[in-house]
Amino acid sequence: MFDTNKKVTDTHKLKLAFEAECRSYDIQDRKESEENYNFTMTLHKGKATGDLGNLRYDRDLKLVQALETKKTEERDKVVLERDTVEKTYMGMAEL
Repeated sequence: MFDTNKKVTDTHKLKLAFEAECRSYDIQDRKESEENYNFTMTLHKGKATGDLGNLRYDRDLKLVQALETKKTEERDKVVLERDTVEKTYMGMAEL
């Protein structure tokens, strides 16, 4: 009878130790899984952010170049008109 109680107690202790070890592994697995998920999402976010940054840079570069071209053409037109007006003014007979 004593031997049976001792075996049951030892078995129960082993069962509790095994369950505690399983919980420990489960917690560790969840933690590693969450870290892996966060790391993966950070990589995806970094790639997406990098792609958006490149698209924004290309768009801004194109717009700035178009604005520069437009303003250069406007300046050239104003300079040409100024020269024309100056020649017309200097060519007046009343002066």
